[in-house]
Amino acid sequence: MTSSFPHYVYCGFPLEHPIFASGGCAQTLEDVRVLARSTSSMVEVGSVILSKSGRPGNAGQTYWSDQRTISFNVRNIPCPSEDYYRQNLHEMVEMAHRFRKILVWNIAGQNPVDFACAVRLGVQSGVDVIVVNAGCTNLWSDHKQKPTISHNSISLSAVLMAVQDALSSSRTPIDLKISPVENIQQREKNAQMIFNLVLRFPCVKLFTLINTIPNKVGFDERGFPCINSSDVPGGFGGMGGAITKPLGMWYVVRFASLISQNSALAQHVFTIRACGGVTCGKDVVDYLRAGRGHVCAVGVGTTVHDYGVRALSDILEEFTSSS
Repeated sequence: MTSSFPHYVYCGFPLEHPIFASGGCAQTLEDVRVLARSTSSMVEVGSVILSKSGRPGNAGQTYWSDQRTISFNVRNIPCPSEDYYRQNLHEMVEMAHRFRKILVWNIAGQNPVDFACAVRLGVQSGVDVIVVNAGCTNLWSDHKQKPTISHNSISLSAVLMAVQDALSSSRTPIDLKISPVENIQQREKNAQMIFNLVLRFPCVKLFTLINTIPNKVGFDERGFPCINSSDVPGGFGGMGGAITKPLGMWYVVRFASLISQNSALAQHVFTIRACGGVTCGKDVVDYLRAGRGHVCAVGVGTTVHDYGVRALSDILEEFTSSS
């Protein structure tokens, strides 16, 4: 896996460039085939929650975007069954490698056991990196929203302990994805909590910042709710799109500062994948600048959902001409 930009290194893997299609863009073998052939610098599968029959996701309208500034989603992590991934994940890895890209296995869960099971499958299948999505804000069951793991130190610690135990002797690196907090005082406390806690888990090598902003409500141009699902009361959804970039930038700046200032990192080196509101090459440049050398990759989510993987080529072209 050679690199035209050798300073973009994700969990020890050099990247051709820093731009990738973020989580939610690939769930199946065919999705992987499309991403592997695209401009994306890595292939990320998931998020995935392993289950016997697969996950259909929430009913109704669970994604909406104005294709300019803002999106909402409450999809509830639809994905194929556990058997599907046991049969196909290794081939997904081989396909990504065939196109000289790494395969990132993005996992979520409703308890530590879910995460441990998915970690073991990832290791057995030879994935290159495992993203522990502790920041999914859109999990609903029986009209009740599941608590966000990265917002609670006890929940996050339990998940990371299960993940580290499941890794056993494997050195597969862990990338921790978190969900933002809006209140500035609580946000600062949460960021410090996450950073201090992760220092206890040497398997964690990277932070993905950030997931969608939780529990937002919007109306479309006709006055109808952007999210209209019988499974989700109130039309709540995770907010994405360009509007989220300033909050994503705050997290990148703050975690880059924590990484730079913490003397305990002599034996624990972190980097950052930045996500949130990337629509053009300048957004990529801005995130790299905000990270002060700690950002190794920049993800594109809503723009890929709205325009397909071809949007990555346009963003890369703008990035290379402006950097």
